[in-house]
Amino acid sequence: MLKSSIMLCLSLLVVGPVPASFPISKRSVCYSYQTEDKKNITRLQDLVDKLQLKVKAYKRQAEVEEQANTPLPKLRKVQHELGESEEHADIAESQVNKIEL
Repeated sequence: MLKSSIMLCLSLLVVGPVPASFPISKRSVCYSYQTEDKKNITRLQDLVDKLQLKVKAYKRQAEVEEQANTPLPKLRKVQHELGESEEHADIAESQVNKIEL
């Protein structure tokens, strides 16, 4: 009996409100299921919203990290060129010193 009442209540959740022709005990059971389902739906929607915010935050963080890693090869190239330029300057300076002597 209870199982059939529950199934009837669940089918009514899709259709709409509980008809007035139902006995009071069945109506109260159906209303309690409806309110409980509404609470669960609200809670699940809140969880979905929170998860979507987390996903957006993770995406932003990944984009920031990707942008931060982009200039590193350029920096290394410039550092390498600076090192080579310093070597060339040292060689040129030593050649000038040899000529002056």
